[in-house]
Amino acid sequence: MNYAYLSNGSLHIAKDGGAFKEYESEFGMQVLRRQQNMEERHAWKSQEAGMGYNLWNRGGGEGAAGILPSEVRIVSACDAGEKGLFFVLSTPSVGGLFRYHKQEDRELRIFHKEGLYLTDLHHHAGREEFLCAVPDQEGQHLGILRDSGADLELLTEGDSVDAHPYWVPGTENQLLYQSAGIGRYRDGSFSHLGPSGILRLNLETASTEELFSDPAYDYLNPSEDGEGNLYCIRRPYFQGGFRSHREALKDFLLIPYRLLRGLYGFLNAFTQLFGKRTLTNAATGEKKEVENHQMFLKGARLQQAAEGAAGEDAILVPNTWELICRKPSGEVEVIEKNVGEYCLLPEGGILFSDGRRIREWNEGESKLLFKTKNVIEQLLVY
Repeated sequence: MNYAYLSNGSLHIAKDGGAFKEYESEFGMQVLRRQQNMEERHAWKSQEAGMGYNLWNRGGGEGAAGILPSEVRIVSACDAGEKGLFFVLSTPSVGGLFRYHKQEDRELRIFHKEGLYLTDLHHHAGREEFLCAVPDQEGQHLGILRDSGADLELLTEGDSVDAHPYWVPGTENQLLYQSAGIGRYRDGSFSHLGPSGILRLNLETASTEELFSDPAYDYLNPSEDGEGNLYCIRRPYFQGGFRSHREALKDFLLIPYRLLRGLYGFLNAFTQLFGKRTLTNAATGEKKEVENHQMFLKGARLQQAAEGAAGEDAILVPNTWELICRKPSGEVEVIEKNVGEYCLLPEGGILFSDGRRIREWNEGESKLLFKTKNVIEQLLVY
């Protein structure tokens, strides 16, 4: 069995139980090479003007505002059985759908288009179509796309953020998805995102059924097995747009600290760029690879959940994030806690992550499969 995960725009693949390796998209590398060649062709303009490189170490002439490697991102991936692993690659100017051919170990471009951005792919073998999520000016809605890349059709609309569509096994026209309403101020600007619920959409009748909804919880990442068991992640709902008086006072008192920290960061970058040294020497200790305030998953900030654990062993997802299962009888069971991402395995069992670690659950028992240095945003097998 082959495993894969997405983290911060990168796809990592482990073949036949081996170690994970970052996948480098051929198309993505071509985009960066073209950008580099263009900057080299126009570098003489900035040199002739006596400017050299600007403060941000990027050429000053035409093409200076080029594409950074971090801006070439794989934003979604899914298994399509014998057809291979499909993924969406996005850059600031163009996006596209690609196929990784497993047997031949090569990349095929299905299509690409200027300004295209799709995420949350899920393939239906019988229909030869993908479900996907499409951001727009109102929020984010679901679409359906032929696996040839033709005819993107929107399925949902309204002032909401719809995500993680999932074809219901054994059906041709039913899907699950999560949806959250958008709260707005009187002037129409964004205020907050409401709690996410789980819905079932019947494409044949154009009807929806609400399966999970609670103002105190978010219900995320729905999926269903062939026996009618419905799975999803449940976590406490937090309205990000609201601040208590205590939080407001804390923010006010921290203003001087944050200003000094921002000034220090600017001066440190300045001295590193032009003096090739940082303001502090190496003897002060190694910089953390990822700081707590920089780690986000599914719109929530993560912090280390286990005392004494660090790095790959740290549990980043809190125990209030639960993987639950609703059986056909209506009974709801908590499968695991500290679950930030999961996927159902083809032959039974569940693959899940608590942040950086990947575990397998089967018949009430779980075992550790992998440790990574990255925050896992999507898990899949292919």
